[in-house]
Amino acid sequence: MTWCSLYSLPVLCDRYLKGEIETKAGLRKAKEYVAEYRARLMSVSWYVKAFTEYIARIANEEDKCTGHFCKSRFKSQALLDERALLTYVA
Repeated sequence: MTWCSLYSLPVLCDRYLKGEIETKAGLRKAKEYVAEYRARLMSVSWYVKAFTEYIARIANEEDKCTGHFCKSRFKSQALLDERALLTYVA
């Protein structure tokens, strides 16, 4: 139920959790939502997006500003030699 505490669910999902869906079409659509949410839960990109959004909201409130906290996710640079490492550290 952690998902429900972080994100609002469609009414159909709420009814599904309560066992109140009676039509095949409603059950099929609820299962589509379940598949979508499961895919998100297994996605590193979705996790990083959700986490940075949380951090950004807190930081933006503290700094009284708006915008992204981490503008470039998953960015990395290969440090191929000692000189590159020293340049990075300095």
